[in-house]
Formats: sequence, structure tokens, C-alpha cells
Amino acid sequence: TNDFYVYEIYKVEGDICYAHVVRKVEIPRINRAKLPQRRGVGYKKLCLYMTHNDESYTPSDGYDSIYGAGGIHDVAGMLTNELQHRGIRVVLDETLHIPHNSSAYSRSGVTAQRLFDQEWPDALFDIHRDGVSKSYYYTNQNGQDLSKIRIVVGKSNPNFKENYAFAQKVFAIGQAMYPWLFLDIYCGKGHYNQQLMPTNLLFEMGTYLIEKECVSNS
Repeated sequence: TNDFYVYEIYKVEGDICYAHVVRKVEIPRINRAKLPQRRGVGYKKLCLYMTHNDESYTPSDGYDSIYGAGGIHDVAGMLTNELQHRGIRVVLDETLHIPHNSSAYSRSGVTAQRLFDQEWPDALFDIHRDGVSKSYYYTNQNGQDLSKIRIVVGKSNPNFKENYAFAQKVFAIGQAMYPWLFLDIYCGKGHYNQQLMPTNLLFEMGTYLIEKECVSNS
């Protein structure tokens, strides 16, 4: 969580989960004044793709799921534009991996592998939106409606420790620059194709019940 405690779910009864504190972690402390500034076009290369292409935002798209390219493609496009404006080379791959089922990660794994082999990215991000209540993600800062973002790391990935350390660094930079931005780091049971490289993460860009404009503002 953003107060640096690790919680573990130990029991589930219906729609109620019970968690206990495992430990407090030492998130890397970031000195905002020492963060690198924009270094010109081509400084880093980032590849983006979407395992669940259908994911959408009900208030903005009308549906939570659109077969084909859903609202999550708009969000990935917005993120691409913002990063490119800041001098980062971005490859946005909009290959469809539908339907949204248990085999989607196997299909998107082919895309992730191709991006890794052909683009040699510094980082590889899978862009999603969550499926929980708006209240988990919504925040208002200085009168602006915003969405928090969740970082997801797969525990079934043999490189879990490396990916988790990278997630913590990203999280720490977010805490230094925009303390409201990251909801938490969620450690899921899957691998999410993160075995490809230690800088491979999954991002939940808000949830299906939040307005897409909130995500765009973030």
C-alpha cells in the first residue's frame, strides 16, 4: 500500500476478504530534486501493449467491454502521446488478443515476445483497467478529477524479485512527484508475461466505473 505495508489475504468468505499485515517494506527513498530531467528525443524506449483489448470505461464508452479495441486503447494512446512529448521513444502495439479469457495472456505473450526481440525496449508495459468500485481509484486534487493507478506484479514469474524491485522504484518515484498517483503494488498469482525482462510491469489505469477523462488527467 502507499504507506509501505505489505498485506496478505489469508481467508475469503463470499465477497469479503480478510488480510493481515506481513511486514513494512523499505521503499527506495527518492529525492525529487535529483530526478533526471527531460533528456531529449530517444533517451529511452518503452513498449506498450494490451492483453485485454476489450476493456473499457462504462461512463465514457457506454460499456465495460467492447469486443475488439475498447476504451483501453484510447488510454494507451494518450499515455503514448504524453511519453513521446517528454522525449521517450514509445512503440504502441495494438494487436488484438481477444477474446478476454484464460488464454489471453498466452496470445499476448506472443506480442510481448516479438516486442522484446525486435524492439529491445528499456521497459515493457501491459495496459489494463481494473474491475472494482470507482471509490478505490477516484481522487480529486486541487479541484481536478483524477484516477489512481495500480501496479501489478506476477508471483508466478521466476523473475518476480527483479520485477517487484522495479515496481517499487517506479512506485517510489510516483510518491515523490505525485503522492496521490499510485494506489498500490498488487502481487497477483499469474506471471503476466513478466518473465521476459525485469522491467516488465502491468498497470491498472483506473477501473471500469471511472470516467476515462479522470485517467487522461492522471
